[in-house]
Amino acid sequence: MKRFTIVLMVILCSIVLHSCNTVERDYQRLAGAKIEFPQSLIKVSGRDTMQYTPKVGNPIMLIYFDSATCGSCAISKLDMWDGVIDSTKLLSPSLEFIFLMSPSRAEYKKVLRDMMLNGTNYNIVLDRGGAFPAANQHPP
Repeated sequence: MKRFTIVLMVILCSIVLHSCNTVERDYQRLAGAKIEFPQSLIKVSGRDTMQYTPKVGNPIMLIYFDSATCGSCAISKLDMWDGVIDSTKLLSPSLEFIFLMSPSRAEYKKVLRDMMLNGTNYNIVLDRGGAFPAANQHPP
C-alpha cells in the first residue's frame, strides 16, 4: 500500500509540473504578441450596434469567450468582473476592459439579444463570423 501511495504521489506531481510548464509556455507565447481586431467586430452599446475600433495607445484587458462558451451564461455573469474592473481602474485608469464574444452561428441572435438587454455597463464586442480567432492564432 505504501508503494502504491508513493507511485500515486509521483504521478500527481508529474501532472502538476506539466500543467505549470504548459501555462508558462502559453504565457510566453502570448507575451508581446500583437492582437488583431478585424473590422467586422461589432460593439453593442445598449440597443445600438456599431463597428468596433480599439482606441490607439490605450492598454486593453481583453476577456475572450469563444464559440464553445455559453454566451448567454457569460453575459449573465459579467457583473462578477465588477470588483476586478474597479480595483484595476484605481491602479491604471486608462485600462479599457473589452469583453469579446465569438458565439456559434446558432447562438448569435440569442447572444445579441441578451447583450442588448443585460450588458449595458460593459464594453461588449461581438464577432459574428469568427474573424477574431481566424486573425489571432496565438491565444490558447
